[in-house]
Amino acid sequence: MQRPDEVDSVVYLLETVSDTRTHYTGAVSPRVREEFRLSRDSPNVIGRNQAEATIFVADGMVARRHCKIFWNSTTGRFTIAELDARNPVFINERMLGKNCCLTIEVGHKITCGRTVFQLKTKTVSGD
Repeated sequence: MQRPDEVDSVVYLLETVSDTRTHYTGAVSPRVREEFRLSRDSPNVIGRNQAEATIFVADGMVARRHCKIFWNSTTGRFTIAELDARNPVFINERMLGKNCCLTIEVGHKITCGRTVFQLKTKTVSGD
């Protein structure tokens, strides 16, 4: 029988899936995929300011604090909200409006500037 601290759990990840600059330049080298583990305890801020962003993106089209993804304990899902973005956030190619929050699901694509993320899950075993 497993102890409670050995139980498998699901973690949520944002994975970079593309950088639209490759579409514009026709570059043949693929972008390195990165995974960012999302916290359920505090907001996950996407931005280009390393001091303020928990998910740092080196993309000039992304604001210092572009958007935040936070766990909504009422719904049991992550929610996204735009912060100081001059360029809009897109969820599955639909623009997220100013002062608007949206629940995001596994598989959704989130575009910030030229960077596209996808929400994924991974099962990790407790040790």
